[in-house]
Amino acid sequence: MALATHSDTGPDLIANARAATTAMEALLADATRAISARVTEGGRISGKLLDREQRAAVRHRPARDGQVDCHRRPRVSVHR
Repeated sequence: MALATHSDTGPDLIANARAATTAMEALLADATRAISARVTEGGRISGKLLDREQRAAVRHRPARDGQVDCHRRPRVSVHR
């Protein structure tokens, strides 16, 4: 899909908005299916799998500028 320009008005703007909405709905559906496959067993949500995925998301979350990510363990170097 082409990027909108400042001259987009009227029907073109509406058509672009509808196309963007359709694309986002498809992306959301794909993401929902992917997450569902990772956290369900036998058609039911698994607390164990949900906890595993939630912990994985926290481990991979980058710290914000100037903030300490309290969920990450500090690196400790051991000198022998």
